[in-house]
Order: sequence, then structure tokens, then C-alpha cells
Amino acid sequence: MPELFRENIHFQAFIKELGLNIPDGYVSAESPDFLFELAGNTIGVEHTQIFLDGSKDLKLKAIESIGDDIASRVQIKGSFLKVNFQATLLFNLQNSMKESEREDIACYIFDEIDKELLGKQPISLESYEIRPKHRAIVSIRFVATTQDLTTRVTVARAGWVKQTIDEEVTGSIAK
Repeated sequence: MPELFRENIHFQAFIKELGLNIPDGYVSAESPDFLFELAGNTIGVEHTQIFLDGSKDLKLKAIESIGDDIASRVQIKGSFLKVNFQATLLFNLQNSMKESEREDIACYIFDEIDKELLGKQPISLESYEIRPKHRAIVSIRFVATTQDLTTRVTVARAGWVKQTIDEEVTGSIAK
């Protein structure tokens, strides 16, 4: 593991975020990258990182391009609302899709945002999160206001994370 130092730093940040008290004697292994004992159970953590600085993964770049196209379509639709918003979309895109499918997803996302804002006139920035029941969309997070704010829609990338690790991760670790 030539990047063991980086993996170790990421792992330390991960356990600190979870508030776990892991003894320094955890074992680095090849697969998974880290093994440790907690409450009598052995837990394995596999470190995964996506690199966007090269063209090694053309499929990844193509999928990102699809996500960017969908975000752009949502942004255009959103510019006609009376409430301004900035959204971050987290997708589960795995394959190429036709233009009509992209438009359908963009309409779906816009409709979800529009429903969430229906009848609301937020003066200060209000935060929202939608977890739609759609196979290609994990979450829609946005802030909205009636004040001056440029409506913008972006796609979450590997570097974007929530401030705290949510119940889904801590629940999986507890199991």
C-alpha cells in the first residue's frame, strides 16, 4: 500500500468523526485496509478514493458529465422560481443514459424541490434535504431564500461530505 500514510490519516479522521476510541494497536492489512476490535467484534474498513486528476477512468468522467448535464437542466428550470436556491445533488449513476432520461430525472428533481418549497417564502437561508425514492438519486440538499442568491445546482463529488457522519454509517458499524 504505497499510500498507507494518506490512508492512515483518512482512517484517523474517520474514527475521530465517529467518536470511537480505537486503540493505537489496530492492524493494517491488505484487504480490508484496517482491522480493529470494538466491543468484542472485529471490524474491517476498506479505504477507497476516486482520483479525478487523470483520464484513467473514462467511464467515471462520462458518468460525471451526465450528472453535470442533469444539474444544468435543473438549474435552468429553477431560475423561474420566485424562491432562489443552491442545490447539491448526490447521484447513483452507473450507466450512460439517453437525453430523454436525463430530462426526466431533471424534471423529477425540479418537481421535488418545487414541492418542498411550495407555499414557503424563506427570508433567510433555509436548509432542506430530500431523499427521493428514485434509483438514480441519493439525495438533494439545498438552501433557499427569497433574498438575493444566484440559483445554482451542482453535483456532489468525492470530496464533498456532510459535517457529521449520519446514522446510516454509524448504524452499519453498530451491526
